[in-house]
Amino acid sequence: MEDEVQIIDKKNTGSGVRIIYVIGVAVSALLVGVLLGYGLYYYMSLRNQQQDGTVYPTSTPTISVVTETLPTGWTYIKSNSCPISFAIPPKESPYVVVNSGKYWKFINDPSLSADFITYFAGKKGMSYRTSAYFLEDDSATDAPVPLVAVECMEYTAKPTKDELKAIVTKALADYKAKETTADSAVTISNIVIASRWGKDVIDFSITYKYVEMGTFITNQTAVVHNSKMIIITDGKTDIDGAFVSQIQQEIFQKLKFD
Repeated sequence: MEDEVQIIDKKNTGSGVRIIYVIGVAVSALLVGVLLGYGLYYYMSLRNQQQDGTVYPTSTPTISVVTETLPTGWTYIKSNSCPISFAIPPKESPYVVVNSGKYWKFINDPSLSADFITYFAGKKGMSYRTSAYFLEDDSATDAPVPLVAVECMEYTAKPTKDELKAIVTKALADYKAKETTADSAVTISNIVIASRWGKDVIDFSITYKYVEMGTFITNQTAVVHNSKMIIITDGKTDIDGAFVSQIQQEIFQKLKFD
């Protein structure tokens, strides 16, 4: 009797193994079939795209690239010497004053005998200037005009924003001491750390009082970029009206560091 039980158990055990084996084969076959089916579907989708030129959506994630947008007709123009590009409006209405012929003129100035910027760079040398002026061609006037000007000089240090503020504060104190005379007075104000163009910058204002010519105020920004000390002049003035002043501010805000 015990022998018969053992024989039955062996038969049952063998049947269980065969059932598990069959199930395993079936599952494997199912997985292979699914993979082959998906591969065939993907191949046919690519083939259809190539045949009719239509791009069908897939589950592959896409990367969006955000680019700087400019008003119609505006273009970016690179400075020849400083690592900055200017957004310049076209020489056409509404950016041109018909009666005077004034327009936004981009000028790559030649090398300058550095003076003002040397106080910030801490050394003597040549500087370079690029500007956007609102004026007529062949203008000979010395009167203030709406402008955005960039002056740069070689500078290898990489100061933090607090260090740069200290550098600017000392430079302006030295500049004031030299430029204040019996005929003119220089006042420094509003030295502040700001964030603009994706950079830490130092804004400051200089007021000039001349006995003969009156009072002039300049708003400027110091920033270090690409081994250059850069001084940017925000030459905002309302002498040509609110619209011109608005465009001047757009040019200033849209400066692009290369």
